[in-house]
Formats: sequence, structure tokens, C-alpha cells
Amino acid sequence: MSRLNVSLSNETAKDLENAARRQGKTVSSIVGEASRMYLEMESSGISVELIRKTFLMVNVLKATDAVPVPSILLDSIIKLALKASEAETLDKWFERGEVVGSIIKQYAPDIDALKDDIDNMSEFLPSNMLQIKKSHSDVEIMLSGAGYSKEAAKCTCSGIKGFLKSYGIKVQNGDSTEGFVRVRGVIEHSDP
Repeated sequence: MSRLNVSLSNETAKDLENAARRQGKTVSSIVGEASRMYLEMESSGISVELIRKTFLMVNVLKATDAVPVPSILLDSIIKLALKASEAETLDKWFERGEVVGSIIKQYAPDIDALKDDIDNMSEFLPSNMLQIKKSHSDVEIMLSGAGYSKEAAKCTCSGIKGFLKSYGIKVQNGDSTEGFVRVRGVIEHSDP
């Protein structure tokens, strides 16, 4: 077995020691496992950045208790739910939007950071296009590929409104049509 000296920040070294203690392993074995995994990813063409993005999406799915559902089935369920109670269905989508927003805020604490991260995350989003525009305190989110029906787009619009609320954005208007959603709002400034 080869020996190699590696320099780590004090914080990383301490975190590794704590992880090793919790798992009943040595620091050396954890560093070896991490190194092997890194080399396997690198040889497969998978970047560390892609792993970070995947980690974020898995955390969001886990925190929201999301399960994969075929989009055509989801679209049918949405239509049935809206027929049964449109107000309750849209309220639920709004609430889930707030939850997702509060989770995403841990990674992108303000709308500017979110705007910067959206391009990096687009490959994981179930949409054709997601764009955030910001000018001073005005914010606009546009999304295409938001379901197959106007009902799915309507629910997505409600979810985006809840999402924006979690970022302190007061929604001024939102419109949707088959596969397209646009929501506009203004950042509310809190008083000190």
C-alpha cells in the first residue's frame, strides 16, 4: 500500500475525524474510499459539480417527499383534482411551492443567487426552459414545458407563486396556458 501526504483545512480534517469516529472507520479508509470514488467518477466523465447538483436535487426530492410519477399520469390526476376542488388543489400547490422554496433557499439564499444557479440546474428540472429575470425589485419567472394541459400549467403557476413567497416576493400577476407559465412579482423589503 502506498503512502501519500495530503493537506486539508483544519475544518475538513476535523469533519473527517468525526465521520470516521461515527462510522467506526479510520480517516485513512474514508479518504481511500473518497479517492476511489472520485477516480471512478472522473473515468466515467462525471464531474464533481454534477454530483453536487444531483445531491441538491436528491435533498429537495427527499425533503418534499416527492416520488417520480409519469407526466401523463400526473396531468390526469391534476385534472381530476381541479374538478373535485380547484381552490383546495391550487392551495396545495401553493403550499408545496413554499416548502420547495424554503429548501432551495438553503442553497440559494436570495433571488440573485437562485438566478445564477438556475442555468446550472436546468438539466435536472422537468421543463424545457426555466428563466428568472430580475430588474431592481421586479422579478419574473417564465417556465415552458410545465405539463401537457392548461390545468397542469395552472397548478405549476400556483406552485411558483408559493415558491416566490418563500423568497419574500409579492406576486403581482401570474398567467399560464398549456405548457407555459409566467409569474411576476416584486421583492418586498423588510424594515430593520
